Amino acid sequence: MASSGHLTELFIDGVRLSTHSFSLDLSIDTPQEDATTFQAAAASTVSMLNAATLEQNGYLTPSASPRSLEAKLYASVAANGVIAALFGTNVDVCPAYVLPDADGSNIKIGAGQKLMTIGGKWGSGDLGIRRGKRIYQNSFTTTAPLPGADMGSAGSAGGWLHLFVYAFSVSPTNAQIKIQSDSAGNFATAVDHATININDLKAYSVPLTGVIGRYVRLNVLSMGGSSSLTAMAILCLNGVTM
Repeated sequence: MASSGHLTELFIDGVRLSTHSFSLDLSIDTPQEDATTFQAAAASTVSMLNAATLEQNGYLTPSASPRSLEAKLYASVAANGVIAALFGTNVDVCPAYVLPDADGSNIKIGAGQKLMTIGGKWGSGDLGIRRGKRIYQNSFTTTAPLPGADMGSAGSAGGWLHLFVYAFSVSPTNAQIKIQSDSAGNFATAVDHATININDLKAYSVPLTGVIGRYVRLNVLSMGGSSSLTAMAILCLNGVTM
């Protein structure tokens, strides 16, 4: 069954762009170079490295906030950031694509007889593009394990956790969140993989090594003096098609 396009999320660093955006296009290409030689019996090509491009368009609402859509897009031109695009967000563990060092190349503002619009364009940097699944998106107010997510299968070659912290009651000082996994959904033998220290609204990218169990969760160890934090987390497993 087809899914509605409005079930899409877009983040850049610690800013959620979804609530101001109305279109998003993500393109992943593998260029083919001709390698045919004299006397060859057939044409030959060589696959080059993947490259990704993401284009967004939204409504421009003038604001003095450095976290506004216009301010964030302007700041991203000729700069690197972490971008995440999520699709089919009515499913908890929905597919997500991360450009961990996206390079902003364009900003376009449209004004006329209708609503003002603003769009941005980014290309994948040296780290390429990663595909994963969303494992959490919500606010939390206390130290406790957060609801777990079923990745569908375990991974044996590590991966990456991308945590986008985009709201808090007050700025935390070394709030701590741990990523854990287990082979069972009750987390009776949970394994710790990494701990993230949170001090600001931003994207935190953490490499993971070794075996990652099928079931994963975030465990809040400290709120860092904040009464509420809001975050979205994506887990990308190396060598696993999810």
